[in-house]
Formats: sequence, C-alpha cells, structure tokens
Amino acid sequence: MKKVFTGLQYFSDKSHSFIFVMSIILTLFLGMVDFLSGVEISFSLFYVIPVCLTIWYSRFWLGFIMAVFSSSLWMVADVYAGHIYSHTAILCWNTCIRFSFFIIIGLLLEHIKKLYNNEEKLADTDGLTGLSNRRAFLEKIQFELDRSRRYQRPFTLAYIDLDNFKLVNDKFGHEEGDYLLCTVADELKSNLRNTDIISRLGGDEFSVLLSDANETQAFKALQKIQERLLETMSKKNWPVTFSIGAVTFNKAMDNVTDMLKLSDDLMYQVKKNRKNSIAHLSWPLHEGLSEDFEKLNRT
Repeated sequence: MKKVFTGLQYFSDKSHSFIFVMSIILTLFLGMVDFLSGVEISFSLFYVIPVCLTIWYSRFWLGFIMAVFSSSLWMVADVYAGHIYSHTAILCWNTCIRFSFFIIIGLLLEHIKKLYNNEEKLADTDGLTGLSNRRAFLEKIQFELDRSRRYQRPFTLAYIDLDNFKLVNDKFGHEEGDYLLCTVADELKSNLRNTDIISRLGGDEFSVLLSDANETQAFKALQKIQERLLETMSKKNWPVTFSIGAVTFNKAMDNVTDMLKLSDDLMYQVKKNRKNSIAHLSWPLHEGLSEDFEKLNRT
C-alpha cells in the first residue's frame, strides 16, 4: 500500500506537460505491443490507462486529446496487424465506438475527481470560517518546520484567543457569535500576507503562522492584527478583546505539537494574568527568558 501511495504521489508532483508527454509515450508503447501481438489478442483495456492518467493528473481537455490519439493509434495498430474489414465504414464505426468509450470513462473520472477534490478540501477546511482546520494547520506547520531546517529561516507561530466571546453568544445569540468568528477570520486574511497561514483551531481560538518572520517583523505584524481586530470589535459593539501568545522559532523544535503547545501556553498566561495583550518569545529561549517563562507557568 505504501508503494502504491508513493507512486501516486510521484504523478501528483509532476507538471501537466510531463503527464501528457508520458501518456503519449505509454500509448505509443501500447500501440507497438498491440501491433506485434496480432489481431487475436485484445489490448483495448490498456488504452484506457493513459487517458485516465491524463485526466486525473492533468486537464480534461488534454485527456480528450489523448482519447483521440489512443483511439486513432488503436485503429492503426489494428489495421497494420492484419485485421481485415469487409467495409471501411466498419473500421470507422469501431474507432468512433472506442473513442466514445474513452470519453465516457473520462467524464466519469472527471466527475469523481471533482468529488474527491471537494471532499479533500472539506477535510482540511473549517466549515464556518473557511480557514484551515487544526489537522490541515498541523500539516502546514510540519512543512514550514522542514523548510526552516533546510534553509535556516525563522518563522513565527501565534495563538490567538478571543476574550469575552461567551458574552456575545449569551447576549446576542450563537448566530451573532458565528458572524463574529467569520469577521475575525476575514480581518486576519485581510491583514496578513498570502504566504502566511491562518487557522481556526476550534471554538474561539485561532492560530497564525508567519513564514520567514523574525522577532521584530512578527511583533509588528501581530500588533497591527490586534489593532485592526479591536477596531472592528469596537465598530460592531462587541465586548471582545484578544489575548495572543507568539513564538518566533529561530530553530525548529522536534515536533509540531510541542511548537503549538508553546505558543498556546504563552497565550494562556496572557489570558490568565491580564488579557488583551501580546506575549512574544523567541526559541531557543535565552536563560533569563526561560526562567521567566517557567515562573509564568507556575503562577
């Protein structure tokens, strides 16, 4: 099963032109084998493979071209292998039937592909805000962790909690609370770069990954985010503020769970002690900062 997955991953990482050229080569190989094997052995099933390969990993219109090419090559191999038809119209009819067969299979596969992509997107997306959910966010942190180790670049992980969110639900209702969460998500998307990753981890908790952001850059970005969010809350008359814990990783930790927990612990201390503030640390911790953080955890 692992080998099959690796093979599928190999195709998904390739460009559309590579898939198309490879499918043509595969079709030519099948045509040659079909010709050499004669008319008694049928290779019809195998001609479907390059068509399906192109549609799934490339574009449907390229798959359409492959269907034309495969059915035409099949006809040529059939004729030159010695298959004699009583009338040329029969040959044309059979070719059209084969082409129609390819197109029907292709349309079904294209539909399945769309359903699969939608399901995959839903599995990675928070249903309310449209942001990445916790599972997808952890995967993206892992990617950033690997990239940081390879290129020695810092990144910042921030945990954002909404103070007094329960008051909004209690006073205005859960529908208003959902609207507030969507508004926060929109503000985060509007005030962050396309390269940054935003997630709703659950309830009223959000997380942000600022790629290639050192301590100074990250703190300025988080200050801007908090200011914009507070302005929006004030305009909407929502009694909500934001407690933020952020860690800039100059060196990646061993696993993503520990990294997220570190920023979560920092946010929790902000929420516990004063709320509506930003606590920001750099990893690895300096000796003094490490002692201060331990004191915070004990209080």
